Amino acid sequence: MKIRYTIIAALILLTLAFARGVVVVPHAGDFSILSTLHAFADDSGDGGDGGDTGGDSGDTGNTGGDSGDTGSTTTGGEAPGGTTPTPVPGVCNTTTFNSCSSGTLGANAQQPDGSYHWYCDGVDGGATSPLCVYVPPSAGVCDYTGPNQCTVGTLGNNAVQPDGSYQWYCNSPNGGATSPLCFYVPPVTPTNTIGACNYTQANSCANGTLGAHEIQPDGSYHWYCDGTPNTTENRSPLCFYVPPQTPVNGVCSTVIDSCTSGVPQTPGIQPNGDHHWYCNGTGGGTNSPLCTYAPLKCEITVDKSSVTSGSPVILSWTTNRIINANSTFTISNGVGAANVNGGSTTVNPVVTTTYRGTLYDNLDFSPRLEATCSATVTVTNPPAVTWTPYCTGGNDLNGHNWQIWEVDNSVPPNYRFKEMGSVANGCVPPTVTPSTIKVVKIVINDNSGTKQVADFPLFVNSTSVVSGAINTFTPGSYTVSETNL
Repeated sequence: MKIRYTIIAALILLTLAFARGVVVVPHAGDFSILSTLHAFADDSGDGGDGGDTGGDSGDTGNTGGDSGDTGSTTTGGEAPGGTTPTPVPGVCNTTTFNSCSSGTLGANAQQPDGSYHWYCDGVDGGATSPLCVYVPPSAGVCDYTGPNQCTVGTLGNNAVQPDGSYQWYCNSPNGGATSPLCFYVPPVTPTNTIGACNYTQANSCANGTLGAHEIQPDGSYHWYCDGTPNTTENRSPLCFYVPPQTPVNGVCSTVIDSCTSGVPQTPGIQPNGDHHWYCNGTGGGTNSPLCTYAPLKCEITVDKSSVTSGSPVILSWTTNRIINANSTFTISNGVGAANVNGGSTTVNPVVTTTYRGTLYDNLDFSPRLEATCSATVTVTNPPAVTWTPYCTGGNDLNGHNWQIWEVDNSVPPNYRFKEMGSVANGCVPPTVTPSTIKVVKIVINDNSGTKQVADFPLFVNSTSVVSGAINTFTPGSYTVSETNL
């Protein structure tokens, strides 16, 4: 009888519950409800038994069982028999989707943006929760249309690169993954630029790119800066740069009009033939004192410039300096070799005589004439001039006749042409005393010029000569010229 009444009581309670509109969702508490129902029905069964025996008393036992069912509808545990359950409101659990901290899942749906919306229904008359929302974690997403932009998420680590491009990351807005590396290269807009010089260093441009350039003979730099596009209109004016120089002091050289260091300036020849010039310092260096050069000179003097024929005359000579130990000095008309350091001798001219001295340096394989000098002694009563036959060894235009010359008794002798003759009356040709020519070239470098005397080839007629050197030629008329640079 107890089992029967228990089942009947449970069915009555379930019926009453549906009548009140209560939806029971199966969970662990259901088993408690069923157990409670079982207990209440068991207690009423005692009365039921009596009712069964007495008839009406059994109905009263059923009524007592119904009261026990009303106390068993509380969520989370059953109320003691005969008490009213406490209403439990619905509460959202937004740590995940479609979850309730209390109550039961009610209406729910996933939204187009991927989020979840739902309600948590209360139990035993508890209130329904407000709208529950859960947004799943989403990864950061790059926006490549501009620098440091994100389609999803917020800007993270970022930096501008040396080439002007941008790199960055987009952090998740809600705990999701960070985006891969984002990047953006700004578009380059072509512009028209004008080249501009940077005068603080060589071959440098303040604007544009280096164009044509070269180093000048004085060590300075010249260049152009090309613009964009590379046209004449966009090119800079001529750029220039003079590097800082180490101070160099001017120092005189022993060579005519030249410097051991520095730049020759204001060369000039003095009335006595000496050369004067200065060597200017460079890079802030000091200028030299006056530089001088006295070309090799010799001098012959006589104690009497006019004598009677055969009278003694003291002939003296000097030189201003000796080139080397092999230098030689000779005097014509019977004097011969003389001491290069100077000296004197006695001569007895019969006729008016010119004594010529010649100084040779003998530095090369053949002696080089460096200086000449002379002195003349006039004889007041010379003997009568006599002419004797003399001839040359040259053929005439026909190739078979000889020229016959005459020579007098002067010192030095004079020669004159007499007539054409045959080989039969030929003789030793006359010796003609040579003439001398010295050509001196002076170079004045204006406007930072650097040329030296040696840069200008010199000529007497077609014969090449050296500036300052004494050259011998047959007496005649000559033209001095140079090659211009």
